[in-house]
Amino acid sequence: MEVDWTLLESNQRLQRENCARAAGKLLAAAGSEVSQSVKDRASSLLCHDQWEGRHGGLLLLQECLKWYQQGKLDPSSHAQWADVCIKLLSDKEVRVRKTSGAVIALLCKLVGLKLYDEKVAQPLLASIESNMNLERDGQAFLDDDEETKKLTEKLLAGEGARQMKQASSRASRASSMQSTIFHDTAGWGTLETDMSCLQQVIASLGAEFAPRLDSQGEVAELLCTAALHMNRFVREEAFRSLEAVIQSLHDADNERSSPDAAETQSEFLLDDFAQSSDVVARLGSGLCDEWGNVRMQASVALRCFLVSLQTSLRRQPFYHELMPKFCLNRYNMADGVSSYTRETWQLIIGARGRETVLEWLPHLVPFYIMQTRVSNSEARVAAAKCIGELAARIDKASVSTYAPDLFEALIPRLSRHDAWEVKEAACSALLELVRTFPDRFNLSANFPELVPSLSAILADKTWSVREGSALVLGELVKVSEEDAAGSVWELCLDGLTSASKEVDEREKYGKEDLAEVKRERDNDFSLHSNQDALDCCAVGDLDEDDSEQLGKLSLSKIYNRAQQQKLDMGFNSWERTDGCLYLVRELGLSNRWSGAAERWEKALMLVASSSEVRHFVKHLALLRTLWKVLPEIAKVIGAEIFNKHLGGFAGSLAYSLSCEDRLTVQAAEHCLLELNRCIGNDRLSECFRQHDPAFLDQISAHLPEPTGKNAVS
Repeated sequence: MEVDWTLLESNQRLQRENCARAAGKLLAAAGSEVSQSVKDRASSLLCHDQWEGRHGGLLLLQECLKWYQQGKLDPSSHAQWADVCIKLLSDKEVRVRKTSGAVIALLCKLVGLKLYDEKVAQPLLASIESNMNLERDGQAFLDDDEETKKLTEKLLAGEGARQMKQASSRASRASSMQSTIFHDTAGWGTLETDMSCLQQVIASLGAEFAPRLDSQGEVAELLCTAALHMNRFVREEAFRSLEAVIQSLHDADNERSSPDAAETQSEFLLDDFAQSSDVVARLGSGLCDEWGNVRMQASVALRCFLVSLQTSLRRQPFYHELMPKFCLNRYNMADGVSSYTRETWQLIIGARGRETVLEWLPHLVPFYIMQTRVSNSEARVAAAKCIGELAARIDKASVSTYAPDLFEALIPRLSRHDAWEVKEAACSALLELVRTFPDRFNLSANFPELVPSLSAILADKTWSVREGSALVLGELVKVSEEDAAGSVWELCLDGLTSASKEVDEREKYGKEDLAEVKRERDNDFSLHSNQDALDCCAVGDLDEDDSEQLGKLSLSKIYNRAQQQKLDMGFNSWERTDGCLYLVRELGLSNRWSGAAERWEKALMLVASSSEVRHFVKHLALLRTLWKVLPEIAKVIGAEIFNKHLGGFAGSLAYSLSCEDRLTVQAAEHCLLELNRCIGNDRLSECFRQHDPAFLDQISAHLPEPTGKNAVS
């Protein structure tokens, strides 16, 4: 078997790896006959001038050590190789450093703890400690590197950046920009790869490494410090290392308690380490980290920790720190974090989920409230979902004490400054609280910011937020007194006229054809420039406002309060009408005015009128919402009232069925089928015929064959 050794110096990683694997097969076939030549070749490559050659030498050495491991042979040159690999941990090429760390871990696994103590511990831990607090600006490690300079030029590209670089008075700002670019990624020397090397060494030695894991020792101190490091990649490696530490101590505990052990343990090493060090606190901070990858790795370390503790009795002392974060991450927006945490929850808590939440409720509620105020939007979403869970699934009497504080914590999350996911989750949580505590949370309660905030997000840019607001307002109407509910009805009717006030885009762009208007709008520089950026860490206005009671609700008081709070109500936007269409449906489902024919006739006239607007591009989105809610409105108000106004929708239905937007066509078709089931084919056709026979043939083509019978009399 022949190997092209020159490929170990190739500039393509795949070729270097394939060559190393081929050398591994050669060792497996020829054994000791070629082992010396392979070792010599690896040793020479480790000192190569080019990083590709050094990397190829490390890959070859890795295959050589695996061969020694399989044959249970003693690699006589381990000390020499360890020295070279330690030196390569400071190489400027990250791929060399990573592979060097893997080789060092493999050497430690072959030789044992002695090699770590004699060759690895001192230089590795010293490097980690020295790099932990590197100055970010003016590093020789970065500034002397050509690739880093190229990356800096690329990141500083663009007209504005070039002007900044050319202006001598702004030189310091360019340096500051470079610092900002690198501070969270490349500005920490070899720290990340050193942490990775330490993690692999601990994992490879397993229980043998346990004697070096004193709670006040250097390893524990460095890992706990790294878990709070400002660089997210360093934090991620720190939690990966903590997982290896936990597993090492657990394996050592198992060996001490095995039947072959000389004596039975009186204490667990893992429990003692966790109680006397900051590891549990660091796990808690990692579970709240703003970066999903760090949270994920902390969640992996948490599962390892809880599983290693084995019994609920051993876990109990650590729940005070971990349980609130553990509960919150079940609803984390990162699917990997949430699904992994739920699996851990099932594994550890099992069928005692509600009992566990109830037991730790005094610790959970303050944490949830605090998380609604943090800068990370994902944490605010999770906190809102957890609050909704308390209202929907936990014993009402137990949650009742905390309900007002939870409710008040959610209202600021309806702010227009917040991310749409946060507003959507806050609406869902508010809905559950209103359903669970209708006597405490209604339109007569002292929450002056609630209705104005909900009214404002009826015009939100995101449809699910508009619908969520309508759901909450509908539920509030359902549980409130008649005089308070009337203001929401007026709010709804007023909002149904907003679409007609939208800017006439046909006049604005001087086009009549919808496709041409859309093309002009899509390329309107002023429309798409200088807009508020959606900041994933935006937290909104958290200042405490006065608690002045809104008093008896009226439309003018709601609008005045909104103006005081500087809320954007969207009075001239189609989105407000869209939100009010959802609200019409919810007001119908509340059964508050089920027999009030005059009210519903007025509402249906406004709804039909809103369906006729055509002067802006987004009117198709408005029509889709209308066809979505119209069948449900028909069901709740009854055929007698609805049939009188059905003809008013005929023209808009025909328009929607013939337009070029497939989503609108599908929504209209679905609406027709639902109305057909609700009213009956004959009555539906008759209503359209009486209004305008011209539309009947077009609409009938989308209906099933008439049966001569009405579905509902």
